[in-house]
Amino acid sequence: MKKKFCFITLILLFILAFAATSFANTPLENYELTLEKFTKLQKQGVIGEDVSYENIKKINRESKEMQRILEKNDDFKSFLLRSSATLKKGDILITDDTSLIFVGHSAIALSSNEILHIQGIGYTPKVVSRSWFEDKYSDGWIKTYRLNDSGIASDAADWAEDTYKNSNVKYKITSSLTTTNETYCSKLVFQGYYFGGSTQVVSPRFTLSGVLSPYLLPSTLDGGIYSCNKIGEL
Repeated sequence: MKKKFCFITLILLFILAFAATSFANTPLENYELTLEKFTKLQKQGVIGEDVSYENIKKINRESKEMQRILEKNDDFKSFLLRSSATLKKGDILITDDTSLIFVGHSAIALSSNEILHIQGIGYTPKVVSRSWFEDKYSDGWIKTYRLNDSGIASDAADWAEDTYKNSNVKYKITSSLTTTNETYCSKLVFQGYYFGGSTQVVSPRFTLSGVLSPYLLPSTLDGGIYSCNKIGEL
């Protein structure tokens, strides 16, 4: 009887693990946050009351379109970062290997081997190694973007590190991009450049009110003489 119970328990654990993995790796094209899940997350305090369901759906639609544009743009110089390139301070990493509230995930490099990010619901900002980041998001692609001004990129990374490293700031999506008492992945990266780098980096078309998805970071941090270019993939 005991052996049978253990066997059934193992089967159930396997099913739960498979289901969790399947959800976490939902293909970008097929992912859609349901109203039921949105409402639940809002009640849990993960999504602010100032963010509407229609807003999140709009952001996800824009994100999907921006991904297609970025991948088809021949102006980006690409090479395999894993084998030949070095991460630089301030580099922006974007991956499609996650879809929870909106599609994608982003982080900022603090050095050639340190990456600062906030993983998701229930997490606080954390510094991880490059190898950890590569392994964690290995089921999808990881693209790297670099501002054409290394000084501003370095200052952005310093601000993000000073503000969020080892902090207890929780993951929460709100419509304000200027608060630091809660954050999410792309907000953390954006703030590094806006507060720590230069407000001139931000595209003149962009406003500080709303939710910013990871895929929209390259076009957002592309203002005037500054450009945010794709430099490779992990």
